[in-house]
Amino acid sequence: MNSAKRMVFFDLDHSALSLDAQELLHTAIDHHRTQGDFLVAITRLHQPVPLDMDLAISHHIADAERPPCICPGTAKTLAVVEAILGTGADPSQCFVYSEPCSGGRLLTIVGNPRILPCCPTGIEQARRKGWRCIRAITDAAGGGGLAELT
Repeated sequence: MNSAKRMVFFDLDHSALSLDAQELLHTAIDHHRTQGDFLVAITRLHQPVPLDMDLAISHHIADAERPPCICPGTAKTLAVVEAILGTGADPSQCFVYSEPCSGGRLLTIVGNPRILPCCPTGIEQARRKGWRCIRAITDAAGGGGLAELT
């Protein structure tokens, strides 16, 4: 990977993303693809890699398979840190798309955290931390984009 490209991580490790969140992911992927960014899927082990990603990184499936020194959520964060270090990307230029309820630690390691729609408590927590909560929008011409939630 050319380290001048931005890395954009999409946390796909959710058992049931809402239709709004799935649509948002597709819109964000299209946006970042047109920007020439390097797209990375964060998945569980053995989960198929969707959406034409440049790279997929996996972490432990279940607590029983997780080493005792790594608490839940940390394995995902460590996988992202390893990918950033391995490519020489600048973390301040990287993006992560995730829900604050399941990706809180993950959202703290990049300069551009983006919050997927989730429960009102998660959205409020994200706003208190100054993270951008986003939604998909459609313009009059039928084009799409991303906007902050109001």
